[in-house]
Amino acid sequence: MLKAKAIWLFLATAPLVRGLQWAEGPHHGEALEFLAGTMMAVGFPTTLPVLGVLFLSTLGLRHLGHEVAGTRDSLLAAWAVLIVTGYLQWFVLVPRLVRWFREPGQQAESADREQGGR
Repeated sequence: MLKAKAIWLFLATAPLVRGLQWAEGPHHGEALEFLAGTMMAVGFPTTLPVLGVLFLSTLGLRHLGHEVAGTRDSLLAAWAVLIVTGYLQWFVLVPRLVRWFREPGQQAESADREQGGR
């Protein structure tokens, strides 16, 4: 599992490095799009609603007169939210679901023991 986490972390960090490089140059507007697209692939499907919320908040801030898309701070903030979402999905939620589906009898037994102990 440690190897899978290391590979996933590399795949999730590489877009940040590239996005930060773009944020400094003339492609700063494309940097957030690149980060969002690659992080969506790494954390699919839970990153879809998170990206929607980030997009709507960016539109809201733009409406209020703040341009945040493509800035270093917005890239770091979006990456942090997306990496936490993807990590929780792949290394917390999915393993728990797999255990839950593989061991349904053991869960029923533990639930019976808990009710009997009261």
